Amino acid sequence: TILIPRHANRSESITNELENIDLKIITRSSKKKISKNTDIYIVDTYGDTSKFYGLSNITFLGGSIVSHGGQNPLEPARMGSYILHGPNIQNFKEIYIMLSKLNVSSKVNNIKNMKKNIIRKIKYKQPLKVRKKLNFMGNEILKKNLNEINKYF
Repeated sequence: TILIPRHANRSESITNELENIDLKIITRSSKKKISKNTDIYIVDTYGDTSKFYGLSNITFLGGSIVSHGGQNPLEPARMGSYILHGPNIQNFKEIYIMLSKLNVSSKVNNIKNMKKNIIRKIKYKQPLKVRKKLNFMGNEILKKNLNEINKYF
């Protein structure tokens, strides 16, 4: 399992909590190699998320289980991941609606539902046509945001 905390400065407390339940943890910043007994790999560095999204075909966005409005699913979706998310997606509602229509995401409400989705999608392979559409949409959103930012400079 690869964990990518939204805020890398929380990595130490996450590591401590997981070690307290006897899980074997390696952090990216330690530069240690993953071994057979590694349970969790924590990406505690910035700018590396896309490298790891490309390693898995399923991504769970944990920021959607708390009442924060969710996390942007476009980056992992553009890398070919099937997206699992909780109920709190208010900040990215339009994107999640689009992903649902493309059959590349599912809402999970509990651990049993998550397990069922993971088993069902473990061999998920995103169709090339869908990936091209997601890349186009992601690039368009990026251009729009950059144009907005450039208005202030």
